[in-house]
Amino acid sequence: MRQIVDELLDKGITEEHIIYINFEDYKYRKISTADALYEYVEEQLQDDEKAIEREFGAYEGIGDNYPKYVISMDRVPMSRNGVIHMSLVDFLMM
Repeated sequence: MRQIVDELLDKGITEEHIIYINFEDYKYRKISTADALYEYVEEQLQDDEKAIEREFGAYEGIGDNYPKYVISMDRVPMSRNGVIHMSLVDFLMM
């Protein structure tokens, strides 16, 4: 997680514009290793409409003009309602 945050900071995104995963949430308690985090990220959006709505819905109602991104392991573009979807690989290659 820290590597991704560092990458965002290197790209000029300020700390206050980075949203962190709340690992205190019950759903995330099973994530205790890097491998578990990878599996969570890998499987969450694929073919799971509830997960897609949750991740993209987090930005609804935010009326500023800053770009909003959902970064996942999915290679299929899923951008919607002005929220840009990028695969993690594409994001890191920018």
